[in-house]
Amino acid sequence: MKKREMFFVFFMLILYISFISAEAEITGQSITGEAVTGKALQSSLALNITVSLPIPVISIISPKNATYLINESLLVNYSSVNADSLWYNLDLGSNITLNGPFYINVSQGPHTLYIYGNNTYQLTIENVSFVANSSLFVVLYGEYNGSTRGNSTDFINYTYEDLQSLNGIVLENTLYGKIRFNQAINISNDRINSDNLLDLDSNSQISSNRIELNSTELPNFNTSATLWLYGLSFTNPRILRDGVVCPTTECIKESYSGGILRFYVNHLATYSAEETPYTPPTSDGGGGGGGGSSSSEIYYDSPVVEVVEDNITLISDEITVSLEPGESILQDFYLMNNYPGTIEAEISFIGLENFLEVGETQFVLPYQEIKVIKLNFSIPEGTIPDNYVGRILVKSNGKIYESLVSIDVQSGESLFDVHLDLDKDKLPANPGIYLWFKTLIYNVGGEDEVEVFLKYTLKDSSGKIIFEGEDVAIVGSYLEKEGKIKLPRNIPDGKYVLSTNVNYEGKSAVTSVSFEVQKKKLPTIFKILIPVFVIFFLIFILWFIGKRSEKKRKREQEMNHESLKY
Repeated sequence: MKKREMFFVFFMLILYISFISAEAEITGQSITGEAVTGKALQSSLALNITVSLPIPVISIISPKNATYLINESLLVNYSSVNADSLWYNLDLGSNITLNGPFYINVSQGPHTLYIYGNNTYQLTIENVSFVANSSLFVVLYGEYNGSTRGNSTDFINYTYEDLQSLNGIVLENTLYGKIRFNQAINISNDRINSDNLLDLDSNSQISSNRIELNSTELPNFNTSATLWLYGLSFTNPRILRDGVVCPTTECIKESYSGGILRFYVNHLATYSAEETPYTPPTSDGGGGGGGGSSSSEIYYDSPVVEVVEDNITLISDEITVSLEPGESILQDFYLMNNYPGTIEAEISFIGLENFLEVGETQFVLPYQEIKVIKLNFSIPEGTIPDNYVGRILVKSNGKIYESLVSIDVQSGESLFDVHLDLDKDKLPANPGIYLWFKTLIYNVGGEDEVEVFLKYTLKDSSGKIIFEGEDVAIVGSYLEKEGKIKLPRNIPDGKYVLSTNVNYEGKSAVTSVSFEVQKKKLPTIFKILIPVFVIFFLIFILWFIGKRSEKKRKREQEMNHESLKY
């Protein structure tokens, strides 16, 4: 065959392969319109052709290869591609045509489900084996499975294997409150783990202004959790654990709006809320300090942060609120006069002008009195959901004292609830290091997997953006996602806010956490030793230079002496 004829045959073969939309490969490389050009360089050519036909592809989503605690209303779900017809049978029984997801009832014991897909080219068969055993383990959760169940976890729809480490468990009563557990729980590992029974009805209760869990009977549920109390009528609630005020290191109030109190706890007990009391303001009896209010006894939720050798202690050293556009909340701001005498002070804001108002900006405060200032946070309609950072400034006697404020603006009816964690053992952070963090995303709107867009932002206390990053993730019922940010080497000491914005279909759930950056300080012994070392080093250098000069001088003298001999 001549080269021209061979090239023509080869060209027609390429057209044919393109016509049937198949994939052809020459020695492993895909052929495109530019793969073969010019004249053939050899009389024989090795041609390997791989043709991919549109064969049926089937994937069984449920049931899984696992043990189910029910034998009725088991969901059969699947996906298929290139199948002209689909049918199934159970345990090689009668074939039944498939038209979409459906439910089946089975007998107790092992079963195998077969799904068939067929077209002109091939028959495809997929199967999955599973076990139905309704006596293996029983969960009593009628209190969270009725008309007020809300987003409560439906345990019966999970396999026994899933229940050994179940993430994002939610118990809710839509009338009174909700618990969302922040760690994976083995629900079968209660106090008596040999009885094959979990009794949530007897050992937990969500009622009016009360959330209770018996951690003796349910030690596996005694983990950190986020709690909601609904229908409260307080102005500024504080959190009670077992009837007494819960320490702020163990109960963190995250938000209060519309009668709903949301707070974080490090373990489960009996939780409720009450109004935060304080003594009504009284005027200064000394005659020189009118216009200011104070209290001799005060209760507050924020930890006291002592400011050494300063006139004022900002008890409310940091404030975090979480609101939706159109919502508002009153927050108490506390400070104390440490100066031995009456002081005058003035309050102003940086970066919070659109969100914050106060009733008084100037006041007079006697020695060792605590001042309570009502902060009115209000989020205008149309505000873009995100984290907003600013500062409250207190000016007195020529000094300025700052309190960090972080506002998480949420979308209404967001699909997710998010929480952000930092490793507290590695704080304060040092410039130039990696800051590791963990974002916990809870799907409170359903169990389907969805793709979400994440935005990470690091801001300083003035709201200036230091770092921005983006990511995409697939979230089912729960996702725990780790990340890291390298802090700049020249980042100044101070307080910073890291936030995560989880966006899905235009709605955002926002969370933030504050931390401090602080350069490493040398121990005192090093501060003493370094100057001593420098001095000794300089002395050594001078000694070394002197020795070299002396040796050089001796060599020159010896050379001069030798030259005089001749």
